[in-house]
Amino acid sequence: MARQTYKGSCHCGAVRFSLVTDLEARDKLFDCNCSRCRRLAAILGAAPASVFSLEAGAEALKTYTFNHHAIEHQFCTSCGVQPFSRGRNGETEMVVFNVGCLEGAPMIERSGITHFNGADY
Repeated sequence: MARQTYKGSCHCGAVRFSLVTDLEARDKLFDCNCSRCRRLAAILGAAPASVFSLEAGAEALKTYTFNHHAIEHQFCTSCGVQPFSRGRNGETEMVVFNVGCLEGAPMIERSGITHFNGADY
């Protein structure tokens, strides 16, 4: 699989980041049916926090949590776009990124991704 560095941002560009991931591994991409993600309709990917770098815009981010308050949903206070979230998978710090916020990301066919049952999580 082809891991590469992607640049990403919110809509207005105030929040910018980079991460290393493999978007060709479609089984690593997902959508979620929890009450929040269902409304966002985003295609998501997960990566260890160690391969993620927030390059600009920390001051423009606002954190939203709900339910178990285990995931820190980050959104831009200017444009409202949620480019990523932070959480844990056991002992590993993770970042869940919005594929639509990545520059040069290929179009992703929803039928080829995993559907995560976050509503019952």
